[in-house]
Amino acid sequence: MNGDKKKPEKLQEIYSLESHLALANDTTKELFEELRERILSIDKDISEEPKKLYVAYKTTRNFVDIVFKKTKLKIALNIRSGTIDDPEGLARDLESPVHVGHWGNGDYEIEVGSMSDLDYAMKLIQQSYDINQ
Repeated sequence: MNGDKKKPEKLQEIYSLESHLALANDTTKELFEELRERILSIDKDISEEPKKLYVAYKTTRNFVDIVFKKTKLKIALNIRSGTIDDPEGLARDLESPVHVGHWGNGDYEIEVGSMSDLDYAMKLIQQSYDINQ
């Protein structure tokens, strides 16, 4: 037996926006396109990076991550627990009182299921952007 056999190198997988969009219905796809346009218009230096489980938006670090569901978008906000300005109480604190596992970065999650949610969601996303510059 030859002990010098090497396992084939694993190629880094490339994830695409299309693979995430395939998880959503048409209404959720439209919702994402509008949200995506608004996020990218915050700053010309924002990059969009599809990952295995979410799509990340970042400048120097992720400030918002979007997880696709069939009928809604789950949005992780990279804001430390207890520091968000959320008068409508839309954001779910994933750290307090008990840590909740989730995909994406940050201690808060919001769910967006309709176009009427976008204006308020963008106020929270803008906070995360401002904190993570």
